Amino acid sequence: MKKIGFSIICILLGCVILSNVSSAFDLKNEHRSILIEGTEREYIVQKPPESYPGPHPLVIAIHGGGGKASGFARNKQLSKLPKEKGAVVVYPDGIEKNWGCLQVPSARGKIPAYTDDVAFISRLIDIAVDQYNADPGKVLVTGISLGGILTFKLSQEIPEKITAAAPIASAIPVKMAETLSRAKGIPTMILNGTDDPRIPYNGGISEAYSQEVLRELKEKGITPGVLSTQDIVQRYQLLNECDDTPGTVPMEDKKKDGCTSKQVIYTNSKGIEVILVETQG
Repeated sequence: MKKIGFSIICILLGCVILSNVSSAFDLKNEHRSILIEGTEREYIVQKPPESYPGPHPLVIAIHGGGGKASGFARNKQLSKLPKEKGAVVVYPDGIEKNWGCLQVPSARGKIPAYTDDVAFISRLIDIAVDQYNADPGKVLVTGISLGGILTFKLSQEIPEKITAAAPIASAIPVKMAETLSRAKGIPTMILNGTDDPRIPYNGGISEAYSQEVLRELKEKGITPGVLSTQDIVQRYQLLNECDDTPGTVPMEDKKKDGCTSKQVIYTNSKGIEVILVETQG
């Protein structure tokens, strides 16, 4: 698949992931299900009006741990894409509000049963292309928190199907970093806050884990730590042979909450970009 710069994806989608503009468009959520290895998996599809001839850009939007596809489908920034940008948006649903393929412990230390979420989402991309006239060359995968970790994983496991990735409030677990090289060539935008207690900006172990949980995890041989945001960005920059000196673009504080954000943009000779959207606060 031809890879295109993330800036093109951002222009195409109007940077809606970063926008606070709401939409009054009344979307229809189509609830669907498929079988993956004998297990029924559910998802929601939002399609553009017929006035958009297609093929359509495709957005796979992955909810966080404890969330549901139905909740993420109410996101104002994502749900305006079908009408305003002619995109197909697909919201996969985790089993028991989790993504079992990651084998990431919850705050209580519980490891979910394994589920092949990579096969599930890979099949959803195929369905969107075959049934909803989605463009296989314009597939953006995004997810928040645990859904962001799954976004990183999908970039490694099915890179041939992904045009660009945008993990939000997320990080790469230490174990997953061993296979990061598989994500080479995928434009990636990482959106993280410096004061996020659950996804530590400087890496290490989330504050969500109590000492009791940490002891239990240690007994099970589980390492819950993640890479720092700067480490992740540097690894992607080196992996894609991007320029050492990035461009920096300050962003407007639309919420007026005192937080400041900026884009740090690394680009290589092929136009592939690695972008950090960093929010102070």
